[in-house]
Amino acid sequence: MPSRLQEPIYLPYRDKAEAEAVFVAVTHAENSAYFKALDATKPDFFLFLILPNYFETIASDCQQVFNNILLKMADIELSQDDIERHVYVWAAIREYVVERQQSGNIACLRTDRPAGTYEYVGFEPTKQQFDAAIDAVLKSKDHFLTVIGKDMTQYREMASKHGLDILAQEALMTVDLSGLAADSATTASFVKEFEAKDMGIATRCRLTVTTTEEQGNKPAASGQVGIQRDMAVFDKIKTEEDMRRKGLGSLIMRSLGAEAHARGARTGWLIATLEGQFLYTHLGWKHSYWVLVLGDKNVIENP
Repeated sequence: MPSRLQEPIYLPYRDKAEAEAVFVAVTHAENSAYFKALDATKPDFFLFLILPNYFETIASDCQQVFNNILLKMADIELSQDDIERHVYVWAAIREYVVERQQSGNIACLRTDRPAGTYEYVGFEPTKQQFDAAIDAVLKSKDHFLTVIGKDMTQYREMASKHGLDILAQEALMTVDLSGLAADSATTASFVKEFEAKDMGIATRCRLTVTTTEEQGNKPAASGQVGIQRDMAVFDKIKTEEDMRRKGLGSLIMRSLGAEAHARGARTGWLIATLEGQFLYTHLGWKHSYWVLVLGDKNVIENP
């Protein structure tokens, strides 16, 4: 596991005793001001944020505590084929064009961005594959690279040498869909509308949630999932700003999960932002890999 963290990361816990033990360990460590514990307003759930370079300031025994936790979070081994399948389904439901590069990297033509914009995707790429993707990215400031893997240290260093910025640090998460149940209590206050469409290699199910007619049919939340056999790829999960803290994020995820499970999917996949990881972990999702997005921050916003 990496001994240096250059971006904040969230570490979720369901075990209160373990969370408290870790808190005691790090608050007694040197320079503990670099560590912050956040109460997630749930008695059985803790959220920890490790700030940049914290590992460089704490004792080795505390580093081992965090390494063990990170290993727990990333205990799901996925293959190259699994990752590529996920990318193809994700691209299909967004209506992107996918190409295979000679280097082995995948290139997605991002039709939602300026013409000719490519997002290159690599799963734990070799130096040769990484360099090939970087060469392609540097041909246009609109291009960017997404790397999926467990240890991002070497990719950060190589990206820095080429002058690329870190646009986002996210997480690839998975879940057993049989454990997700619909939120009947929240559903009673809102109207749900499903739309299913054949996208070629996958079926796309979109869910839109609005307020009731008495409340003006206002947009409340939305999301979509791409289903291909036993895989379900969740995407574009959104709750409107004025509709937050009403359980709609859980409603979207559980409703899409139930729909995907009914259509034969067994495992859910998604790329989660740091903020989103809180909700998804609470719903039973598990961290599998880190996701690092690299490019020119002056050109690319919200990749």
